[in-house]
Amino acid sequence: MSSALFGKLIFLAELLVAEYMFMFRLKKRDKFILRCVAHFAVSLIFAVFFPMIYNVLYMSFAYLCIFAATVGMFLFCFKEPIINILFCAIAAYTLQHFAYELSNLVMTSVMSAKSPLLGIYSDKVVDWSSLSKETVFLVALSFACYLSSYMVGWFLFARQIKKSQALVVGNIWLFVIVGVGLIVDIFLNSVFVYLIVDGGIAANIIIYIYNCLCCILLLSLQFGLVRAKKAEDERDMLKTLWHQRKEQYELTKENIDLFNLKCHDMRHQIRRFGQTRSIPGETIEELEKYISLYDSNIKTGNEVLDTILTEKSIKCNGNGITLTCMADGEKIAFMSDTDVYSLFGNALDNAIDAVMKLDEVENRIIGLNLYAKGGLVTLNIYNAYSGIISFENGLPKTTKTDVMYHGFGVKSMKMIVEKYGGTMQIYIDDGIFNLAVLIPIPPSSEQ
Repeated sequence: MSSALFGKLIFLAELLVAEYMFMFRLKKRDKFILRCVAHFAVSLIFAVFFPMIYNVLYMSFAYLCIFAATVGMFLFCFKEPIINILFCAIAAYTLQHFAYELSNLVMTSVMSAKSPLLGIYSDKVVDWSSLSKETVFLVALSFACYLSSYMVGWFLFARQIKKSQALVVGNIWLFVIVGVGLIVDIFLNSVFVYLIVDGGIAANIIIYIYNCLCCILLLSLQFGLVRAKKAEDERDMLKTLWHQRKEQYELTKENIDLFNLKCHDMRHQIRRFGQTRSIPGETIEELEKYISLYDSNIKTGNEVLDTILTEKSIKCNGNGITLTCMADGEKIAFMSDTDVYSLFGNALDNAIDAVMKLDEVENRIIGLNLYAKGGLVTLNIYNAYSGIISFENGLPKTTKTDVMYHGFGVKSMKMIVEKYGGTMQIYIDDGIFNLAVLIPIPPSSEQ
């Protein structure tokens, strides 16, 4: 077997392992295993029969063609847009190239071995009968470099591709630049390998370090595009929710004011009717009691907070939930109306959803405390809950199946708190779910 053929097979194996590592969480087509077998067979045949010429330009072109063949077959295996397949494939090729460069760097540094990789990418014939202990050691060392590189690549990059989330690349042109950067790096490396044969060990080490750093930079930039797109989408979603809350507040305030006015008029009409038509006093008191459940005009000193607490109080009364509230609404006068409505609305909605899952009605209790001390506004909302709550980055993960549209309520609350320079903490204490918020009072708002 020639070194060129052996090099093609080694390259294909390294590339396929990296590609499947980045792609296995993508949406798979039917009969995925059979498709993967076909993918491997076609890629292997293509690599074996693709002609090799010992020329720096052609060698780079040949390996890029093998890479392109694997990418084309991945469209046969995964039900994803071509941009997503390309994204994962380029990341995989970059990782494979990093492992290749790291392996050469380690072997050159430790054993002063001739690079690249014991000469397997050349026009020589592999002599399997002359394998020495030193060669076996270098092969094992190279394998260790690849294994460690792929493990680090998995933990730092590949696992960012989530099974339940669509992979969306933000800046397409920047992604193209990443791909071009990888091709240029591979070409320049080929020039060094095949044309500069007497550069010396020091020059080799410098080139290998440079190539490793280029690969790290390209991977970081590539996945930075995904993180930037995700952050942009979250900002858009939070902005949409903010506007929805603003519209909801205006509608709720109008409805509650009208409803309280009607309840107030109805109470007087019932009394007048009872005085003239001799309705028993007990009946009148009972009717007034039921009307009072809705005519619950909470006063905290903040009109927006009064509206949201009245709205949620009505909802709690209708579901057998006890809402206890001690709030000094004047202390949050520096916050915008929409921020107050969104912060307290999201927090109370989450608490109501949690206690509604409790079978024991007596445990359906929500507490809210709002006060100021030492230049800080302190908000604490607590409630019982059932089940297990998982946390991610200090925030509870949504238990709703549609993660694309849920889980933003807590992020919106955190964004509002941080907008005013505050901090938000969520924790479990003795079976009670606690939301704790601290917001500094601006000097201009202090009395």
